[in-house]
Amino acid sequence: MREGEVHGRGPGLDLRVTAKSRRGGRYLAIMAAAFPLAGLAGCHRAAAPARPPRAEVRAVWLNPWAFNSPETRAATLGRIRRAHLNTVFLQTPAVAGNYGIDWGGASPQNYATFLKELKEAGIAIHGWIINRERRGEGTQADFTSADERKAQRDWALAVLAAFPGLDGIHFDYIRYGDWASHDTAKAAGVTETVRLTAEAIRAKCPGRNLTAAVFTAASPSYMGQAGGGKRTWADPAPDWFVKWLDRNPRNWYAARARKDPKLKPNWLLGPSFFKYQQDPVSWLETGAIDAVCPMQYTGDEATWKAEVDLWKSFRGGHLDGIVMGLGWLKEKEHPDWDLDPAALVRFVRYGRSRGLAGFSIFSFGDPAADDDLLVKALAEPCPANGGDPPFRYPVPAQLSVR
Repeated sequence: MREGEVHGRGPGLDLRVTAKSRRGGRYLAIMAAAFPLAGLAGCHRAAAPARPPRAEVRAVWLNPWAFNSPETRAATLGRIRRAHLNTVFLQTPAVAGNYGIDWGGASPQNYATFLKELKEAGIAIHGWIINRERRGEGTQADFTSADERKAQRDWALAVLAAFPGLDGIHFDYIRYGDWASHDTAKAAGVTETVRLTAEAIRAKCPGRNLTAAVFTAASPSYMGQAGGGKRTWADPAPDWFVKWLDRNPRNWYAARARKDPKLKPNWLLGPSFFKYQQDPVSWLETGAIDAVCPMQYTGDEATWKAEVDLWKSFRGGHLDGIVMGLGWLKEKEHPDWDLDPAALVRFVRYGRSRGLAGFSIFSFGDPAADDDLLVKALAEPCPANGGDPPFRYPVPAQLSVR
């Protein structure tokens, strides 16, 4: 994410990323040994704790300041262990002349050291790269170019070669930067970049995964108008979405258009990822990617649940490959982004009830956040979880080397 960038926009919605959110990092789950629960002040044991799934992704995105010294590495790994996380998206340094984060104490040595420490702790680690800025910070990759698509593929392979302990590659900014009308050529270029990279990883690095952070579904974007049994598209829509609308005339977008005073009842609305030339539903359906992480960081329960339900509907009744974002940050620009550990516990429970593949936290390290409160709510019996923490027990990751 970049400062000042629109992170999701539709009629009445404008989410911009500030420097603080950029520097907060992202977090994936990591598997760890059980943390002693007896004697915790202000906490109590649950009478009948719920057992978790046999496997799920519990992830955290991590920027360099989370691993730029022995002290920060120890603190970060301690939280990962206590929270019973099992996966990390670890932001990579520059590799083979491609863009890498050079702030926050980033260095190949710190990266390799932390990668080794995480591996020894049984954590799945994915190299997190910023696709759009392959040629440097602030640049925009032209995914319609065959040469660029091959360069993106080679970048991913170079990262896996430089850091062979990685379990996979995590794409971020695998898109265009400006919120704009859906462009079929640009969207096809992004999709082909994903497909080409996945194909190469499976051929040259068997067992490694490809995942991606993507924009949200429950952030409505204008796509045209409907009336008299006819649709007039302002943006071209992928075939799968047109068919989805046909099957679901009383869908969440139609209800939102009727109820939201900022919208109009005859508007055709769709997911915000189309506006950035992403089509993650197609990536999943064609097997071009192992999982996607919708960046739904809201603290609003109805919106977060709608995000889960939309993806389940898009996927034909299941949530395989969907690792849902959990927001742990606070910004004045986003009044719905909350630091409410009890809400995130409820979100995890709801996501499990619907069949989510897992959860990805954004983020550890926000200056306004007490990360230990979240760790306690997720993994230790406390009032925030009613004595039944959703991550009480460690579970294996689904995105480790196969």
